Amino acid sequence: MRENVNEITAVVLDLTMPIMGGEEAFRQIREIRPELPILISSGYGEFFARRQFDPAESLSFIQKPYTPAKLAEKLSQSIVRAPHI
Repeated sequence: MRENVNEITAVVLDLTMPIMGGEEAFRQIREIRPELPILISSGYGEFFARRQFDPAESLSFIQKPYTPAKLAEKLSQSIVRAPHI
C-alpha cells in the first residue's frame, strides 16, 4: 500500500488475517491515508466487528459470505461516502 498509495481507491479489509490482524492493518492504513474508504469484512456479525473500532470512525461493513454483486454495491457506497476521494 505504501508503494501505491495514490492508486488505491478503497480497501476491503478482513478482520482475521495471518501475520497482521485487521485492527492493526486498519490503524496503519489510517496513518498512511486517513480519508481512504475501508470496507470491513468478517464472518462475525457487524456488532462484533464494529465494537473493535472507535464508534466515531467512518467505516463500512460486509458480512461473509457475500456475492460479487453485494461486494460491488458496498464498495460503491463506501467510495461515495468518502469525503476526499
